[in-house]
Amino acid sequence: QVLSRTANVRRSCRMLMSDPPVDTRNYLDEPSGLSADAASSVGNLTATRPRRSVGIYNSSVNKLAANIAEQILDEASSPSSESIEWDAEGWHYTAEHYTRSRAYLEAQRFSSEYIEAQQMERKLLYILALDAINFCFWPADVEDESGRKGCTRNLLEYEHLASALRLMAEKDDEVGAMPNANAEGGGVSSSSASDADYVQAEHTYAFSPKNLADLTSSSLSSMIHEFLPEDSASCDGRYHIPNVSERARLLNELGRGLLEHHDGSATRLLQKSIGPNGKPSAVKLVDIITSTFRGFRDEAVDARGRQVCFYKRAQIAVGDIWAAFGRGKMQVKGADLTNFYDIDELTTFADYRVPQVLRHVG
Repeated sequence: QVLSRTANVRRSCRMLMSDPPVDTRNYLDEPSGLSADAASSVGNLTATRPRRSVGIYNSSVNKLAANIAEQILDEASSPSSESIEWDAEGWHYTAEHYTRSRAYLEAQRFSSEYIEAQQMERKLLYILALDAINFCFWPADVEDESGRKGCTRNLLEYEHLASALRLMAEKDDEVGAMPNANAEGGGVSSSSASDADYVQAEHTYAFSPKNLADLTSSSLSSMIHEFLPEDSASCDGRYHIPNVSERARLLNELGRGLLEHHDGSATRLLQKSIGPNGKPSAVKLVDIITSTFRGFRDEAVDARGRQVCFYKRAQIAVGDIWAAFGRGKMQVKGADLTNFYDIDELTTFADYRVPQVLRHVG
């Protein structure tokens, strides 16, 4: 039986957690109460099997899970309860201000539905671009140009990156006449693979597949630099993008993958997640993303030759798409393609914040 990507994540976690920890005391459900015989057994086990460096108290995790579940149920039953919006902080691009002049639409023979289709496509491309480079947020001490040590440049946080990409996306939200969309990219097409329509982003959009495919590390740096906030603690007074070459490479991969495998359209990619039951599948979309874009495929082989999978950013991308289009609870454009019937199959994201929270709550 071929396992889905999300099933492989669960398999990897169960496999790793079955390895005894380095500190045998962490093998317990609680910090105390290990008998001499049990300690001896665990000690013998750790001598022959791989050992992990972190232990988790099962009873503490179960208690935390029960508390979280209780809070969710209480909030759901409250008539005044409101779920946290995907863009509650105003960091993300929503495309709600995207518009085109009537003259432009008439010249291109586009209907009013073109605006809604472009809004959805642009929003999807923003999410995929953001989550393709959603990694490495921690300070790093480096030398400045004069050789002065301890000059912290990498103070970037997620909200800085999300907001900068939003501002890049908004640059062409409101324009009047534009060059011919059919010649320069953009427009609504009929897929040869099905009768469903899909849209391609206009060439002026920062995250159109062609623009992503053509990015260089220098062009990415220059494009995003003006939208990053000032920071007096950094070497030159501004935030910087760390690992810019790797981030540019991942965006190149995203653009090329969409062009080569999904008709240059994120909407087309999303349409392919519809399962045999006629409903979109979160699990299938994770599979499509990880199959198309190698950079989303965080997997490795450990010292024992075992495959370990996390697929963190691929699952985050699917979760973001689901949340950005209303979590299946709002009648918004695109909800029919984003109301995933199996959204609960996504796993907890393998984020360094998770062990920090678990340690904080005991």
